[in-house]
Amino acid sequence: MTHPMLKSLLLRPLTEGGSVSTEVAQEDNARHGPIFQGCYDWHSACHGRWALLDGGAELMAMEEPSDDESGVEHSGFSAVAINLQTMDAASEWKQVRRYLAENPDFEMPYGRAWLLLLFVRMKQWNKMNSNVPGQKSHLYIPEEFALEVVNGLVQYLRGLSKDLGIEEVVVEESSFPALTLEVLSIPEYKNPAWIVIQLFEYAGLVGDAALAEGIRRRVAYCFGISSKNRANKHATPQHSGSTRGTSPNLLSAWVNGDACGFFSIWGVQALLILKVLGEVALRGYWADVVEPALSTSRGTSFVQDTLLHPIPIETFAPIVSGKYSRDVHRLSINATKAWGLWALWKAMPDNPQFKNAYHRHLLAQFALHEIPPENWGVELDQRLKSRLPCSYHRYAYLHWVPQFLCYAILLEEGRLGAASVVQ
Repeated sequence: MTHPMLKSLLLRPLTEGGSVSTEVAQEDNARHGPIFQGCYDWHSACHGRWALLDGGAELMAMEEPSDDESGVEHSGFSAVAINLQTMDAASEWKQVRRYLAENPDFEMPYGRAWLLLLFVRMKQWNKMNSNVPGQKSHLYIPEEFALEVVNGLVQYLRGLSKDLGIEEVVVEESSFPALTLEVLSIPEYKNPAWIVIQLFEYAGLVGDAALAEGIRRRVAYCFGISSKNRANKHATPQHSGSTRGTSPNLLSAWVNGDACGFFSIWGVQALLILKVLGEVALRGYWADVVEPALSTSRGTSFVQDTLLHPIPIETFAPIVSGKYSRDVHRLSINATKAWGLWALWKAMPDNPQFKNAYHRHLLAQFALHEIPPENWGVELDQRLKSRLPCSYHRYAYLHWVPQFLCYAILLEEGRLGAASVVQ
């Protein structure tokens, strides 16, 4: 079922409503260099190219060999691979690198975290194709630039901790910036959990054991998870106050994380725990900390009635119509809930409720993709519509939301599993 979804998200032609490939083909961001044109804004251009590279590789792996030039191997995915390996790729990356260096606040941290994910997948792409006879799809990777992005994100987290007055507790010699549940619950563009996931993936790929271990120790300490990789009933999540505990406020991401923004905060936190600390740790954290807290604060039916059920498509009707155009960031919430549900499923494979909920969320999110473009923005005030640089369909949905669902799908397909780390 995910294969048709992924193909439509990535390759649906513009005549049928558009897709990631048609967005990447736009020329919205030429001022930042040819590599990052399209997709309306810079960070979406990053994750648009990531989606075509990673998702396209998945589609090619699933396609039967064919001489048909309309096949996946001749799709917009290939165009991105070519775009990233062109003869002048080095000079184009220098242009992007220079722009980011001259504008240190630009896309810090959100877009740069997506850029790091793109670097990781490009590196994996090269490794995957290095032993394929006749394969010439080597992608130029600016290694020094990637390291600059890593260091910049680490410094951003350190500055954030300092700005928030978070005490730098020494955690078993970890030099990674301090983390608390409040910090990891910051919404949207500045969400640190998403940044840490990408840093950990990078550390695993390049074999940076010190960075990986520093992240492990900080995340374990933050969530009160013992060194044995299991949630410790006597340890409690860290916060910036003077007392420690598991009050509903500290677990608000799991209770109210779907209230606003494009990230399900609890979904990203679950994914963080799984990727950094593993299945046993997330299973223990759910059983020992989250589930009891939810039962106490919300009642035993909350998990079944709310956490495991996608937000109905009817809820998004005012956003689709343009009546509530300011709420467009809510359009990805079922996809990012699916990230967390996938993590819980992997941690508790014998419990079918998480697997079933994950697939329900994929279907609910894909329903937005099937709404015709002409149905988007029908109630949008003409004055507001005239201020948009593109169609409301592109502005609200097409330039970014499909990539979030691609990420959810590729988790199941194994393209986004936890990276191996040199111990």
